[in-house]
Amino acid sequence: LHGFSSSPAVWRLFFPHLGSYDFIRAPLLAGHGISISEFANTSQQQWLHHVRIECKKLCQEYSEVDIIGLSLGGLLACHLVKEFPIKQLFLLAPALALKNNGPLLLKTAKVSKNLGFQFIKNAGGRAFLPQADELLFRLLPIKTIIEILSFIESFQFKSWDTPTQVYLGRHDDVINSSQVERQLKNLTEVDIHYLEKSNHVLPLDANYQDILQGLVSK
Repeated sequence: LHGFSSSPAVWRLFFPHLGSYDFIRAPLLAGHGISISEFANTSQQQWLHHVRIECKKLCQEYSEVDIIGLSLGGLLACHLVKEFPIKQLFLLAPALALKNNGPLLLKTAKVSKNLGFQFIKNAGGRAFLPQADELLFRLLPIKTIIEILSFIESFQFKSWDTPTQVYLGRHDDVINSSQVERQLKNLTEVDIHYLEKSNHVLPLDANYQDILQGLVSK
Protein backbone atom coordinates (compact mmCIF):
# COMPACT_ATOMS: atom_id res chain seq x y z
CA LEU A 1 0.00 0.00 0.00
CA HIS A 2 1.60 3.26 -1.19
CA GLY A 3 1.57 6.64 0.51
CA PHE A 4 -0.42 9.85 0.29
CA SER A 5 -0.38 11.47 -3.19
CA SER A 6 1.94 8.70 -4.41
CA SER A 7 1.31 5.56 -6.49
CA PRO A 8 2.30 1.86 -6.72
CA ALA A 9 5.36 3.01 -8.68
CA VAL A 10 6.99 3.71 -5.31
CA TRP A 11 7.53 -0.08 -5.04
CA ARG A 12 9.27 -0.49 -8.40
CA LEU A 13 12.67 -1.29 -6.85
CA PHE A 14 11.00 -4.07 -4.82
CA PHE A 15 9.07 -5.90 -7.53
CA PRO A 16 12.00 -7.82 -9.12
CA HIS A 17 12.93 -9.33 -5.73
CA LEU A 18 9.58 -10.69 -4.55
CA GLY A 19 9.52 -13.95 -6.50
CA SER A 20 8.91 -15.98 -3.35
CA TYR A 21 5.32 -14.72 -3.28
CA ASP A 22 2.66 -16.49 -5.34
CA PHE A 23 0.90 -13.23 -6.08
CA ILE A 24 1.56 -9.53 -5.47
CA ARG A 25 -1.12 -6.87 -5.49
CA ALA A 26 -0.17 -3.17 -5.33
CA PRO A 27 -3.45 -1.26 -5.63
CA LEU A 28 -3.73 2.36 -6.64
CA LEU A 29 -5.48 4.01 -3.69
CA ALA A 30 -8.79 5.71 -4.41
CA GLY A 31 -8.38 9.15 -6.00
CA HIS A 32 -4.64 8.78 -6.57
CA GLY A 33 -2.65 8.81 -9.79
CA ILE A 34 -5.45 9.92 -12.12
CA SER A 35 -5.93 13.69 -11.98
CA ILE A 36 -5.61 16.49 -9.46
CA SER A 37 -9.37 17.08 -9.61
CA GLU A 38 -10.13 13.43 -8.79
CA PHE A 39 -7.56 13.52 -6.00
CA ALA A 40 -9.24 16.63 -4.60
CA ASN A 41 -12.52 14.72 -4.23
CA THR A 42 -11.21 11.62 -2.51
CA SER A 43 -11.73 10.84 1.17
CA GLN A 44 -10.34 8.75 4.01
CA GLN A 45 -13.48 6.62 3.90
CA GLN A 46 -12.81 5.81 0.24
CA TRP A 47 -9.17 4.88 0.95
CA LEU A 48 -10.19 2.54 3.75
CA HIS A 49 -13.13 1.04 1.84
CA HIS A 50 -10.89 0.41 -1.18
CA VAL A 51 -8.19 -1.47 0.75
CA ARG A 52 -10.75 -3.46 2.73
CA ILE A 53 -12.19 -4.80 -0.52
CA GLU A 54 -8.70 -5.64 -1.81
CA CYS A 55 -7.70 -7.37 1.44
CA LYS A 56 -10.92 -9.34 1.67
CA LYS A 57 -10.43 -10.74 -1.85
CA LEU A 58 -6.85 -11.81 -1.12
CA CYS A 59 -7.73 -13.43 2.22
CA GLN A 60 -10.49 -15.40 0.51
CA GLU A 61 -8.16 -16.63 -2.23
CA TYR A 62 -4.93 -17.22 -0.31
CA SER A 63 -4.29 -18.98 3.00
CA GLU A 64 -1.50 -16.53 3.92
CA VAL A 65 -1.45 -12.81 3.22
CA ASP A 66 1.23 -10.26 4.12
CA ILE A 67 0.76 -6.49 3.96
CA ILE A 68 3.46 -3.88 3.45
CA GLY A 69 2.41 -0.26 3.79
CA LEU A 70 4.27 3.04 3.42
CA SER A 71 3.13 6.16 5.31
CA LEU A 72 -0.63 6.44 4.59
CA GLY A 73 -0.40 2.83 3.40
CA GLY A 74 1.03 1.92 6.79
CA LEU A 75 -1.84 3.64 8.57
CA LEU A 76 -4.32 1.76 6.38
CA ALA A 77 -2.48 -1.48 7.13
CA CYS A 78 -2.93 -0.84 10.86
CA HIS A 79 -6.69 -0.77 10.26
CA LEU A 80 -6.64 -3.94 8.14
CA VAL A 81 -4.61 -6.03 10.56
CA LYS A 82 -7.36 -5.63 13.15
CA GLU A 83 -10.01 -6.88 10.72
CA PHE A 84 -8.36 -9.64 8.68
CA PRO A 85 -6.15 -12.70 9.40
CA ILE A 86 -2.89 -11.16 8.19
CA LYS A 87 0.17 -13.38 8.49
CA GLN A 88 2.81 -10.64 8.64
CA LEU A 89 2.73 -6.86 8.67
CA PHE A 90 5.49 -4.60 7.34
CA LEU A 91 5.10 -0.94 8.30
CA LEU A 92 7.33 1.60 6.57
CA ALA A 93 7.24 5.04 8.22
CA PRO A 94 3.55 4.52 9.07
CA ALA A 95 1.59 7.76 9.34
CA LEU A 96 0.62 7.34 12.98
CA ALA A 97 2.22 10.58 14.23
CA LEU A 98 3.51 13.58 12.32
CA LYS A 99 6.79 15.37 12.86
CA ASN A 100 4.93 18.68 13.07
CA ASN A 101 1.96 19.46 15.29
CA GLY A 102 -0.88 17.49 13.67
CA PRO A 103 -3.83 19.34 15.27
CA LEU A 104 -2.25 22.70 14.40
CA LEU A 105 -1.65 21.62 10.80
CA LEU A 106 -5.26 20.47 10.56
CA LYS A 107 -6.55 23.76 11.95
CA THR A 108 -4.33 25.73 9.55
CA ALA A 109 -5.54 23.67 6.58
CA LYS A 110 -9.18 24.27 7.50
CA VAL A 111 -8.60 28.02 7.88
CA SER A 112 -6.83 28.12 4.52
CA LYS A 113 -9.72 26.31 2.87
CA ASN A 114 -12.23 28.71 4.43
CA LEU A 115 -10.19 31.63 3.08
CA GLY A 116 -10.60 30.25 -0.42
CA PHE A 117 -7.21 28.60 -0.95
CA GLN A 118 -7.44 25.34 -2.91
CA PHE A 119 -3.92 24.02 -3.45
CA ILE A 120 -0.42 24.12 -2.01
CA LYS A 121 2.87 23.04 -3.51
CA ASN A 122 3.67 19.37 -2.93
CA ALA A 123 6.84 19.03 -0.88
CA GLY A 124 6.67 15.21 -0.84
CA GLY A 125 9.12 12.70 -2.28
CA ARG A 126 11.56 13.15 0.58
CA ALA A 127 14.55 10.83 0.49
CA PHE A 128 17.97 11.09 2.14
CA LEU A 129 20.02 9.40 -0.58
CA PRO A 130 17.40 8.58 -3.24
CA GLN A 131 17.85 5.57 -5.50
CA ALA A 132 14.99 6.78 -7.71
CA ASP A 133 12.49 9.63 -7.84
CA GLU A 134 8.99 9.38 -6.41
CA LEU A 135 6.20 10.21 -8.86
CA LEU A 136 3.86 12.78 -7.34
CA PHE A 137 1.33 15.49 -8.13
CA ARG A 138 3.04 18.89 -8.16
CA LEU A 139 0.19 20.39 -6.16
CA LEU A 140 -1.86 19.08 -3.25
CA PRO A 141 -5.54 19.94 -2.76
CA ILE A 142 -6.08 21.48 0.68
CA LYS A 143 -9.37 19.57 0.87
CA THR A 144 -7.47 16.27 0.59
CA ILE A 145 -4.81 17.41 3.04
CA ILE A 146 -7.61 17.90 5.56
CA GLU A 147 -8.69 14.30 4.88
CA ILE A 148 -5.24 12.80 5.56
CA LEU A 149 -4.65 14.95 8.66
CA SER A 150 -8.09 14.05 10.05
CA PHE A 151 -7.44 10.38 9.33
CA ILE A 152 -4.16 10.45 11.24
CA GLU A 153 -5.64 12.36 14.19
CA SER A 154 -8.64 10.04 14.50
CA PHE A 155 -6.64 6.79 14.57
CA GLN A 156 -7.07 4.94 17.85
CA PHE A 157 -4.31 2.44 18.48
CA LYS A 158 -5.31 -1.03 19.62
CA SER A 159 -2.77 -3.81 19.97
CA TRP A 160 -2.61 -6.83 17.65
CA ASP A 161 -0.77 -10.17 17.71
CA THR A 162 0.34 -10.31 14.07
CA PRO A 163 4.16 -10.42 13.65
CA THR A 164 5.12 -6.89 12.67
CA GLN A 165 8.27 -5.40 11.19
CA VAL A 166 8.54 -1.62 11.52
CA TYR A 167 11.03 0.40 9.47
CA LEU A 168 11.72 4.03 10.36
CA GLY A 169 13.98 6.52 8.59
CA ARG A 170 16.54 8.11 10.87
CA HIS A 171 16.15 11.41 8.95
CA ASP A 172 12.36 11.28 8.46
CA ASP A 173 11.04 14.86 8.42
CA VAL A 174 7.40 13.84 7.88
CA ILE A 175 6.72 11.18 10.53
CA ASN A 176 7.63 11.45 14.21
CA SER A 177 9.60 8.20 14.32
CA SER A 178 10.18 8.20 18.08
CA GLN A 179 6.46 8.63 18.77
CA VAL A 180 5.60 5.87 16.29
CA GLU A 181 8.13 3.63 18.04
CA ARG A 182 6.50 4.32 21.42
CA GLN A 183 3.10 3.37 20.02
CA LEU A 184 4.25 0.11 18.48
CA LYS A 185 7.06 -1.18 20.70
CA ASN A 186 4.73 -3.00 23.09
CA LEU A 187 3.10 -5.17 20.46
CA THR A 188 3.34 -8.88 21.21
CA GLU A 189 5.56 -9.59 18.21
CA VAL A 190 7.34 -6.55 16.80
CA ASP A 191 10.80 -5.68 15.52
CA ILE A 192 11.65 -2.02 15.02
CA HIS A 193 14.44 -1.07 12.63
CA TYR A 194 15.96 2.38 12.13
CA LEU A 195 17.40 3.01 8.70
CA GLU A 196 20.42 5.28 9.07
CA LYS A 197 20.48 6.64 5.50
CA SER A 198 16.78 7.14 4.90
CA ASN A 199 14.26 9.94 5.14
CA HIS A 200 10.55 9.24 4.52
CA VAL A 201 10.16 7.50 1.16
CA LEU A 202 11.85 4.32 2.36
CA PRO A 203 11.26 2.09 -0.72
CA LEU A 204 13.27 4.52 -2.86
CA ASP A 205 15.92 5.55 -0.36
CA ALA A 206 19.44 4.30 0.32
CA ASN A 207 18.42 1.52 2.73
CA TYR A 208 15.68 -0.02 0.62
CA GLN A 209 17.65 -3.28 0.30
CA ASP A 210 17.64 -3.64 4.10
CA ILE A 211 13.84 -3.67 3.98
CA LEU A 212 13.89 -6.15 1.12
CA GLN A 213 16.16 -8.48 3.05
CA GLY A 214 13.73 -8.50 5.96
CA LEU A 215 10.78 -8.97 3.64
CA VAL A 216 12.09 -11.91 1.61
CA SER A 217 13.59 -13.70 4.63
CA LYS A 218 10.26 -13.99 6.45
